[in-house]
Amino acid sequence: MEEKDRLKTDWGKNRNCAITFGKYFADEMLRDYVEPTRAKTPKGNPIGFSKRKQKAALLMILYSRWALSIKEIAKGAGVTPEVLHVWRTKEDFKRAQEEVCRSLGETISNRDLNEIENFWVRLLPFFNPLVVKPLAKIIKEKCAKKIPGYAQLGLRLYMAAEVRDDKTLKKWRQKAEIKELTKALIESYIDDLSSPAVRKILGPKAVQKEADVFKNWLFRELGLL
Repeated sequence: MEEKDRLKTDWGKNRNCAITFGKYFADEMLRDYVEPTRAKTPKGNPIGFSKRKQKAALLMILYSRWALSIKEIAKGAGVTPEVLHVWRTKEDFKRAQEEVCRSLGETISNRDLNEIENFWVRLLPFFNPLVVKPLAKIIKEKCAKKIPGYAQLGLRLYMAAEVRDDKTLKKWRQKAEIKELTKALIESYIDDLSSPAVRKILGPKAVQKEADVFKNWLFRELGLL
């Protein structure tokens, strides 16, 4: 398979995986949800969300340019797009959407770094940007402190979000923030591989393995593979 075809296939698979997860997440969160009634609500207090409205708020984790549209989210919640448009203007719905996105984003950002890099980074670009926000903040902070692993994570997250074919790959590589992350990643690898302390902690075999990973990645970036 050619590189351009592989990029399209991977992008499509990641999108489908993200949408499948998002719908499953919404259904699971809604499983034990008890729809409030006027009879059990004190006079003067808002009744709360119906199941359909709650599901719409949950499905908003998939509201992004690459995943679901408002029309698709409305269909998934069992309402019309017009109803969802009205809900989205209300402060209670905005707060519910933001809380769901923030909670999921923090849960993902607290996972093991390897799990984030090997799984979540492929799905995050298809989620609502509010879901990505907690991890993006951590990556920025860690990169500023030159903590190993986060520049590479940032690159993979950007690439998963922007690269769908050979044309977008070339455009992606020219972005200023990508060049900065690439520079930070190269510096991090070189510093680690040349550090006696790192070699002592990891051992010769582990250092050689990291050197091979870096070499192969650099060759791909330079178009030598």
